[in-house]
Amino acid sequence: MNIGILTYHFVSNFGANLQTLSTFSYLKNSEHTPIIIDWVPYDLESYYQSHVSASQNSAFNTFQQQYYLNKTITCRTSEDIAEIITTHKIEHVIIGSDAVLTFMPFLQRFSLTRRGIRYYSPLQDSKFPNPFWGDFIPLLNKPIKLSLMSASAQNTRYQLIISNCLKKRITSALQRFSYISVRDIWTQNMINHLTRGTIKSIITPDPVFSFNQNVGDLHNKKYIMEKYNLPEHYVLFSTTQQQFLGSWVIELAKIFSNHGIKLIELPIANMSYNEHCIEHISQAIPPDDWYCLIKYATGYIGELMHPILVSLHNGTPIYAIDTYGFINHGKFDYTSSKTYQILQNFNLTDNWFSTHIKQNTPTPNEIFSKIIKFNRELCLQHANRKQHEYNLMMKDILK
Repeated sequence: MNIGILTYHFVSNFGANLQTLSTFSYLKNSEHTPIIIDWVPYDLESYYQSHVSASQNSAFNTFQQQYYLNKTITCRTSEDIAEIITTHKIEHVIIGSDAVLTFMPFLQRFSLTRRGIRYYSPLQDSKFPNPFWGDFIPLLNKPIKLSLMSASAQNTRYQLIISNCLKKRITSALQRFSYISVRDIWTQNMINHLTRGTIKSIITPDPVFSFNQNVGDLHNKKYIMEKYNLPEHYVLFSTTQQQFLGSWVIELAKIFSNHGIKLIELPIANMSYNEHCIEHISQAIPPDDWYCLIKYATGYIGELMHPILVSLHNGTPIYAIDTYGFINHGKFDYTSSKTYQILQNFNLTDNWFSTHIKQNTPTPNEIFSKIIKFNRELCLQHANRKQHEYNLMMKDILK
């Protein structure tokens, strides 16, 4: 069967590229013909061109050319996508994973700054409708199957959607899908709220939780160590949070160094390096190398979700500095943090710190202890369960 994949395949984001490749590989291994639908909104393309260095963008492009073995011509509109589906005789479109249900309600577009009220105009992927909501379906001359896989609506303040007309339109859009699963409780609650409980969704894993099964081995540890000049034992560090920089991270690096482990900064694709006096990887990193850097690490300390997923999938010790989530009625809403939910599922909330909660910043010694005492075998048991859940999801989607 020709199956279209519609997701954040082109963006300069490590996790987005890896989850795309994982889905593509699963379908290919299952003897289907996966086709990546190359929907590239102009404004989102411009965003990544201006926010990510040219060398890093080039590394992403090279990865995509190497691994995305069946991709359509570039689509800019829903009409383009409908034409592609017809031309390629696509019978089933899988939308997801990642933040494909992100939507910025009108009231969420305003923020109070020192200069007054600021209005933020959302990009095409955060508007409704758009192709991630299946708005190309009415443009087709024959019906196809539509599945929503491990979708997320991260950062969507869905309680601010007050228009009953808009809620009905969203409900109608979701009714196009024969299968709906989400990546987190927040998105599940959003669908339930907006559709008044008429549409049910289940929580399923991100495709990265099955990356090793779907894609196989990429590079061995010796290759990664030599290419990036790494020692046998290294811990990756990646955050923009000021309380963890400066003297704090210098102390952490000293503690690890005293135990024969080097602390190295893992870059964030759309962020420049922080000057916190620890060694960092200065060259552009393709997503396959990025994955292996985490896989072979002695530990990962940082704020982004996909490095945590890669770590957990491979049993790499982690400590999460969580920046996701919202404060509701003066209290932190734990359902709004996708990172917290993942770590709760792995019984690892002791290895978690939220920047939204008033609490003492963990000391370097405390984080060092969490990494060293990490139960890798128990983590891999949970990871195997996640892979099993992923395989059940894919069978349900394809049946």
